[in-house]
Amino acid sequence: MDDSELHRREQAKREAAWDPAERWRVVQQTITWAEQQATARRNTPAECKRLERQKLASLPE
Repeated sequence: MDDSELHRREQAKREAAWDPAERWRVVQQTITWAEQQATARRNTPAECKRLERQKLASLPE
């Protein structure tokens, strides 16, 4: 048995051990955590308007 086959079998064992409800809960927690890590939302409507005003102000009249 080669390493890749062993890896696949071990991964299958780990996957089978997950309770579907617990797995879904962990996925939801991970998504929530990742969203909270975002420090700056760059494409918000307010930011787009601010950049538009800045660009318009820099144009020659």
